[in-house]
Order: sequence, then C-alpha cells, then structure tokens
Amino acid sequence: MQSSRFGTDHERYIGSGIVTLSQLPNASDDDLIVHKQEIRDLKKQFGHGTYKPWLKESRLKAEISQCHWKSRRIAEYQRLGEHDFPRLQFTEDTRISIVESMALLEVLRSSQTLHPEQSFDRLEGQWVVDFFCKGKTVFPSVTTAGM
Repeated sequence: MQSSRFGTDHERYIGSGIVTLSQLPNASDDDLIVHKQEIRDLKKQFGHGTYKPWLKESRLKAEISQCHWKSRRIAEYQRLGEHDFPRLQFTEDTRISIVESMALLEVLRSSQTLHPEQSFDRLEGQWVVDFFCKGKTVFPSVTTAGM
C-alpha cells in the first residue's frame, strides 16, 4: 500500500531553465497589492544593477505538472555564470504557477525597470526559473515485519 504526502522542495524539484516571461502567468490585483513594497524594493535593486538571474536566490520558482514538464522542448543551452541553462519552450496549454517571487516577475515585466545596458547576458524578456512538480508526491509506504 502506498501513502501520499506533499514532498519537500528538494523532493519536488524537477529542473531549471530559461523561460520567456510571456509563458508565465500574470499577477492578480491581489498579488500586486500584497507585494507592493517588495516590488518597489526590487526596482531599486535593479536600478543599481545588483540582480544576476543565474544565482539561486535570484531565480523565479514555479510549479508545473509532470506531463507538461515532460512535453517541454529545449531550444538550446546558454551559459550564465558557471552553469549551462536550457532555453525551455512549453505548449500553449501549459499551466505554470508561480509559487515564489511574484514580485520579481512583475518587476521583470516592467519595461522601465531595466537599463538598456543591463541585458543580463541576452536574457531580455526571459529569466531563469526553478521548476517543482505540482501537487502531491507519492512515496512508497514503509512496512516493518514483525511489528
């Protein structure tokens, strides 16, 4: 018999890649209100050129279903910092949910935020996203004999 539970981020992590911002969902009005101050702070940081999309703490975090992850296409790889990231393309019906960094996504979409010289290694209109499996992760139940 199997039991199911929500997995940790480590258990649910399925990969990272460069994604076009247009493939990601828009923030709701509620998100914009909740993250208003964070958006202002991030815009200031971007103004000073302190963001590097390849760093783990600078990436967007999103959930995606296993079937949509498996159907992704890899266009090419791009070296950012010390890592090679795939440029990911998803079908139009793919549902991606931002689970962290919604404020960052809104700042990235703001055309007046980035200075022209800050193209982040040709990442205009794109960003690095860490993907996590959506929903429950199923683990085999542990049975002990003789108990």
